[in-house]
Amino acid sequence: MATSIHIWTGKMGCTGPICQGLTRPFSYPYPIIDAAAKDFLRGYTETHVAGTTLTLVIGTSNCVDSLTRDQSGNQICPPQAFGDGYTNSEHGQAWANMISDLNDWIDLPPSWRGWETAWGGSDIEPDWSSFGEAVDWAGGYNFIYQQWAPDRRWRYVDYGSADGCPPYGPCDNVWTQYEVKYVAYSLAAAWTLPDVYRTDGGNAEQWQQISELQGFDAFLGSTTQLGACTTNGPCPGIDNPPDVGWRQFWTLLNGRSVTATSLTWSTDLSWNTN
Repeated sequence: MATSIHIWTGKMGCTGPICQGLTRPFSYPYPIIDAAAKDFLRGYTETHVAGTTLTLVIGTSNCVDSLTRDQSGNQICPPQAFGDGYTNSEHGQAWANMISDLNDWIDLPPSWRGWETAWGGSDIEPDWSSFGEAVDWAGGYNFIYQQWAPDRRWRYVDYGSADGCPPYGPCDNVWTQYEVKYVAYSLAAAWTLPDVYRTDGGNAEQWQQISELQGFDAFLGSTTQLGACTTNGPCPGIDNPPDVGWRQFWTLLNGRSVTATSLTWSTDLSWNTN
């Protein structure tokens, strides 16, 4: 059976354009996110090919305006759009409840459950907030997740980064490898689809080392951003093609018996404001 994953990423809570991938996650209010997700799921069903399935990941990020700056000191997150409230526990709980509502909608007659499901997600990056802010959101989502029945649990996917982490130095923003692992894997609700953007294999090395030193190998696959770089770049050095990023990561993980694992998915982010 052919399985595809589609990541739709933004923030819930305030108005503005929305983007897929690259560096700036913007915001739409809940009703627009909900309606857009349902339109996408409906469209997939209308063109569904027997034997294929779709997992729709609806994601946010830990980008916090008060902290996040580029190399020139400019704010990365628009000040009119974000604030610390978008990375707190209440927002994580609200995101989980939105995912639950979407899956309830999928189950309505005629149920599409046989070929569609919705998961939560977040682009969690050490450069974008403190660990405390990131784990508040993840813990909120996890709190709701653990209240769901065992057969009605929809995880969140961390398709984020390990900024600055070994072998290149200590993790950025005083994060540790353990903390990167914690929001990406240790919580019951968490699954990992990490960024493998760097063409020199650096991102793959960072995640392989976290896997080896922190003892986990449950990666869903790899995330690249060639599509976003093609339309909104260039972004030299961080524009891995999806097959190359996946192969870099698989080769490093399976080069060590302690981190050997399979990788199910290769996904590539693109930028679309429509």
